[in-house]
Amino acid sequence: MQNSTIEDFFQKQTEIIIYDTEFTTWEGAMQRNWSGPGEHRELVQIAAQKINVQTSEVIDSFEVLVRPQINPLLSDYFVTLTHVTQEQIENNGVYFDEAYTSFMQWSVGLQKYSFSQTQDSSSDRGVLQENIRLYKLPVQLDESEFGTVTSVFQAAGLDTSQYNSGRLYQAFGLDLPGHQHNAMHDVDSIVASLFVVKEKFLN
Repeated sequence: MQNSTIEDFFQKQTEIIIYDTEFTTWEGAMQRNWSGPGEHRELVQIAAQKINVQTSEVIDSFEVLVRPQINPLLSDYFVTLTHVTQEQIENNGVYFDEAYTSFMQWSVGLQKYSFSQTQDSSSDRGVLQENIRLYKLPVQLDESEFGTVTSVFQAAGLDTSQYNSGRLYQAFGLDLPGHQHNAMHDVDSIVASLFVVKEKFLN
């Protein structure tokens, strides 16, 4: 059963998207489920890689910084956590509608996977949906295009509750430069770990 989950993931599709998000936060916000006054999970960074799961190759990458509008000033806690600065957002950030459109056009037609433990409102998909509602975009996210890779790692024997996407690579003894909670580093971590699972169980 476990191997069938891994085989289905790697053998029944070819090109997929692995993505990760970072969003506004404050000290204690996660524990409060962002219920504090004025707290919203506004997207600040979306990163993704298009990979070929048959050949274990990264085909293309996507990254965008997003300017939060309800809370335009990043908290010190967020900056320390992600290493994304206010200056970077102001110089290079775009508004969410542009970021979302660019991401969906770049990834069109492909399944999109994150390392979310669930697919509820707390997931990366849920954060995308929340931002669509926050900014009242006239679009509806197609949930069928979004999934999670946690079942693949669970089938490989990993307790995924003990890892976030940015530390996942450590479970496989990999050496990966970068900083966890930077979305592209976290995507690198997921992709590198997926390729190890494929090599271990299917080759």
